[in-house]
Amino acid sequence: MRSGLQRAKEISDVVDRFMKNQEQLEKRTHEAGPRSRFAHCWSSLILTSFLLTGTAQAQFGYTVELLYPQVGQAGTSVDVTIEGNFLHDPQEVLFYQPGIRCTKLNPVTEVTHFQNGSVRKVDEGNAARLTFEIGKDAKPGEYQLRVRTRDNLSELMTFWVTSFPVIYEQYPWTDRDDNDGSPLRNDSAKHAQPIPLNSTVCGYLPSGPPQDDDWYSVECKAGQRLSVEVLAARLGTYHYEGMNDPSVSIFDSNRRLLGRNDDNALHAQDPVVSVIIPQDGRYLIHMRQQMDYETSMRHYALHVGTFTRPLVAFPLGGQAGKRNQITLLGDASGDLMTDVLLPSSPGPFEAAYVDVFGSGELNEPRPPSPNRIHSAFFHDVFEAAGHNANDNPQPIDRMLPLAINGRIESEGEVDWYRFTAKKGERYRVRTYAKTLDSELDARIWLRPAPGNASRRSYDEDDTRWEPHDLVGHHYREQVKDRLDPIFMFEPDTDGDWLIGIGDTRRESGPHHVYRVEFQPHVDSAFVFFPAYPSLDEIVRDRIVLFRGHSYMHPMGVQPGFGSNYDGPLQLRATNLPDGVTIDAEPFTQDAGVIPVMFSATQDAKIGVDLIDLIVEPVNPNARQNYRGGFIQVLPATQRRGGFAMCFDRTRKLALAVGEGAAFDLAIDWPTIPLVRNGELALNVRVTRHAGFDGDVYCEMDWLPDGVNKQPPLIIKSGETDAVYKLRASGNAPPGEYPISITGRENGGGIVRTGAGFHYVGSPFVSLAVGEPYVTIQLARAAIERDTIGEITAEVAHHKPFSGEATLQLGRLPFGIEQVKPFPTIKSDDKSATFQVKVTNDCLVGQYKDIYCEVTVNDGGQQIRQQSGSGTLRVDPSRGRGEE
Repeated sequence: MRSGLQRAKEISDVVDRFMKNQEQLEKRTHEAGPRSRFAHCWSSLILTSFLLTGTAQAQFGYTVELLYPQVGQAGTSVDVTIEGNFLHDPQEVLFYQPGIRCTKLNPVTEVTHFQNGSVRKVDEGNAARLTFEIGKDAKPGEYQLRVRTRDNLSELMTFWVTSFPVIYEQYPWTDRDDNDGSPLRNDSAKHAQPIPLNSTVCGYLPSGPPQDDDWYSVECKAGQRLSVEVLAARLGTYHYEGMNDPSVSIFDSNRRLLGRNDDNALHAQDPVVSVIIPQDGRYLIHMRQQMDYETSMRHYALHVGTFTRPLVAFPLGGQAGKRNQITLLGDASGDLMTDVLLPSSPGPFEAAYVDVFGSGELNEPRPPSPNRIHSAFFHDVFEAAGHNANDNPQPIDRMLPLAINGRIESEGEVDWYRFTAKKGERYRVRTYAKTLDSELDARIWLRPAPGNASRRSYDEDDTRWEPHDLVGHHYREQVKDRLDPIFMFEPDTDGDWLIGIGDTRRESGPHHVYRVEFQPHVDSAFVFFPAYPSLDEIVRDRIVLFRGHSYMHPMGVQPGFGSNYDGPLQLRATNLPDGVTIDAEPFTQDAGVIPVMFSATQDAKIGVDLIDLIVEPVNPNARQNYRGGFIQVLPATQRRGGFAMCFDRTRKLALAVGEGAAFDLAIDWPTIPLVRNGELALNVRVTRHAGFDGDVYCEMDWLPDGVNKQPPLIIKSGETDAVYKLRASGNAPPGEYPISITGRENGGGIVRTGAGFHYVGSPFVSLAVGEPYVTIQLARAAIERDTIGEITAEVAHHKPFSGEATLQLGRLPFGIEQVKPFPTIKSDDKSATFQVKVTNDCLVGQYKDIYCEVTVNDGGQQIRQQSGSGTLRVDPSRGRGEE
């Protein structure tokens, strides 16, 4: 840990190095033209702002903030640099998906500056170089990862695999002419960088103004397909302010535009364009930012080749265990047909999606990313022509469950179907359109058919996160999936029903395809890590344990969509490493937030693992028709105000066991309950380990409803005990609750992100919340000014206590004080009298809401409670002739 003087010296050293580099850069950029000088000034401004924050840490203070390059070819090894904080002793990399392993981890003190390409010095522990060995059969796409150090685990980052050779933009940071006039640039068609077909370019678009333009050229043959697919917004290069919204265009050698794309239904912000080459020659690819966000981290991967690039599949799903004929739509060469054998036992949630790749006649390479379809256990129904009115619906002769497949091909079209349903059945009506890359912004109408006496009808459009079995903020965090309507259909009569599918915007086209599944309802519940107050979702979004210690993490409980299960649930973990256990009390789906204790034995296995948390009924007989587990939805990069647009999703929990806990923490078991309207003082004990003698910051991360905590507790250096106070409201639910207090060092880490701290929890102790020992009924009283009077009280006992209880009046107005000694009562006293002195400073009038604070000593522990609400009238003093 660093002292304030050490940190100040580090900042000073960084400033000195920055000023020296500044002089060299100014000399180099003076002759580089106005664009380079402007870019240099912009870079200097950002760096200066960074230094003025008073920290020598990486920009936002996360353990791993930046990983580059983020792309590698299958079957190769890639050297990757990570930058962040507290990376002194990296141990291993946890990959969420199989296919990559890390073979080397070495701390470094020199890295490439991400804004100008220069070599810059970083403090020890701020960077490391890793070697990723990518398997030959590694699946192209996203690989989520975390880096484990000796005593911590990083935030989630991503690395991407491509099947193509990876090349790098030749001039990523600046575009200029050399001293001899030779161009060092790729910012125009004239100076486009030649690249081979079927390759992936790692490039960079520096922030402007002026805006950067990247140009590339390829040699193509007539009739050949040229496809370009961009990976940028999905990279999530930075945890915060890494927004990326590029566009891409294809030109011939005469600058005639052949194709352009900004946004699309396949990858949202990441563009995709594909054309058929008209004649042999040189063709140009232009990359630029379409929306210039205030960010400097705008890396991209540009896949360029002859690969097929269909945009959506039809149908968007099929029956499990069957061979399905799938048409891939949107490729430049036309529709592609493929046979797909769907798995006979599709998994739950995302495991039910199946990747589909299409190949052209010439066996072109596979596209960098697949199209997807959904596998289900029930039969398919396909749209038949001529049923675009609700008075002429297409009849369906199968009973539910089933899936309806079709497309909207004319403006304002609504496809209508008639089906039969039985009273009392429950179905999740799940639309697949935007979720599976269709251009359709679906809207669903469901109503009784003529002759059906039901009065129920449905008109559904967009959805929240919960119907997708995901978690997220309902209006800030938007994904295209949420444009698909999902609702619970519960027929209240036997009979026929009508369902209509259309586009909210009345738009249409060949790619406006849909699939509507009537999925039998299954009760469910999910747990997730709720964000800590005023902190990002990614702060402490994993479990880090230390040998011989415990750590309590609150977990949110989200009832599954339409779930009516009201029985007790339990949390079960699988794939736990040796020596690690979890402890969680049974809960219900409306519990809100529950405490979960993770513990490691003294000989627990050091390392990091992915574990499964399963939510299931306590009753074994209820588990067959129930599903639930852990879910994590993290912004790939966060925007100002929390309006993220790309997310990394996982249903695995990352858990690491490390070394380096600085202290032990414990709470003395309370011997008396915390009563309603009462305050309980808990004794917290800390045992510091060798090498640490600093302050310990303590706070409770979870408390039952109606129980409030004091501000954070700081146990000063040299102290081993302190008091932590809890207070219960008058409506706190009675019961026994497990509680724990979490501690960390009070310095040496980064509060905003949690990086550098070692979090340790005390073992659970049981907190009883109960009824008060006594209730006090204060009698109305009238006392003259400048006198001493009495207020009497009736005492009602609810539970016995040993010793005496002290009574003190509260909320007395100015000029009134209670005369000592304060009255005391025993467990059998029925009344009490308070002596009150009213001075001349008190104004004449009536004062309400006076209460009594009762301090009870029971079993060697003290508890305070409030009771009563009395009224005191202050009268003029007759002895002094006041009126």
